[in-house]
Amino acid sequence: DTHHINAIALLGALHQQNGDFETAKTYFEQGRLQEQKSSLFHLFYGDFLLSKQQTTEALTSLQTAFKLSPNDPEVLIKLAYAYLVKRDRKKAQQYFERASLIAPNLRNAPLYALDFYPLTKPIAAKYKAWYEQYSYENESDEYKSKFAHFQLQHVLFLLSTNQLKDAEALFEQTIKQYVPNDFVWYVEAAIAAKSGRLTSALEKLEQRYQLAPALNRYVIPYIHGLMANNDFQMAFNLFTKHFAEFASLTTPAEQNLGLYLTYAQILQGLENKKTEHENSQTSQTLAKLTQNLALWRELNGEFSGFNEVKWHVIKQDDESARLAATKLLNSDCLPDYNDNMFTETLLHRYLKEHKHE
Repeated sequence: DTHHINAIALLGALHQQNGDFETAKTYFEQGRLQEQKSSLFHLFYGDFLLSKQQTTEALTSLQTAFKLSPNDPEVLIKLAYAYLVKRDRKKAQQYFERASLIAPNLRNAPLYALDFYPLTKPIAAKYKAWYEQYSYENESDEYKSKFAHFQLQHVLFLLSTNQLKDAEALFEQTIKQYVPNDFVWYVEAAIAAKSGRLTSALEKLEQRYQLAPALNRYVIPYIHGLMANNDFQMAFNLFTKHFAEFASLTTPAEQNLGLYLTYAQILQGLENKKTEHENSQTSQTLAKLTQNLALWRELNGEFSGFNEVKWHVIKQDDESARLAATKLLNSDCLPDYNDNMFTETLLHRYLKEHKHE
């Protein structure tokens, strides 16, 4: 019966929250053996699988929860985050927007928005208002964990809004024992990137990547770090290992423009470093990929935000790269340290490299 399966789900979630994953797993396995018409079970089980980095299985469980409770904001938010982990931002936004429509007073919506959209001044203003009126009275461990997580999210926001000193101070104050290492290391790397310590940032991102080197989950920030440090060979090795279907150009361009532009930049970086006699395979792949991206841009118009700057860098059109970078810095867009902590460094680098001789 539903009450029984819900009780099992709650016990599993409770043990997961307390860090006892083995007992949590036992309860969830027990629940799976029963008739599961409980969206609560699938929600908690999906969350458990996400925490174990079993993204595909998590997505299946959360989609079942959605079929059973299509209007439950909690299910919709969790499903949105699962798609975000899968790097499907479009689907993530769809589920987040559905949750916002169903629950217009969704308490943490401005915080969630930081994950689902590129950071702009209007989104930043809404989030700032939310952060200032958020209350932290509760003393439970679950609450302390949430609070510590929010604080680290806020550190990234402070970096994005050019408040490095405040970001460093808040990072020092945060009780990090309540937050998983992967997030703590990401924020440490972001502080290093903002301070111009690119090697330190890369070291932290490598340490984070080594938590799960077989999975795609932590690889993109590490690749961004390698590119910012001009290690295009290692970036290429990791990209081809983790995104073989993109490296072989078999996935259509529109499925993930950001990934393809990153790949084109890596290939361009390799091209710039090689001698005339080296393998022309990268030249051929780069030419084909550039052609695909040019076709997409011709049909759909300019790329959005930083992607348009990347495009002109790939095309080695210095003047257009400089103009696009200047336009972006003067727009409502903010450098989003939650998304790519090296955007600001690279924009200034492009402006320097591509300024009038």
